[in-house]
Amino acid sequence: MVGVASATPQVLSGSADASTLPPMDSAAPSRTVTAYVRDHRTGEIAVMVGEHQVIHHDRALAGRLARIAATAK
Repeated sequence: MVGVASATPQVLSGSADASTLPPMDSAAPSRTVTAYVRDHRTGEIAVMVGEHQVIHHDRALAGRLARIAATAK
């Protein structure tokens, strides 16, 4: 697993791209949100809250998270 993120419930119903994400000042979900990089080459990131999952594609974010994970000991 790589990374942790926060998203709003509207985003967690399917797949999302950056153009459909709500503004940063939107209320955060009341439950824990977990995100992991499924494939850093394609930018595929799974974001989960409760039993809901959304797949987000962001190569830059996935790459940064993968580089951070590479520093783990």
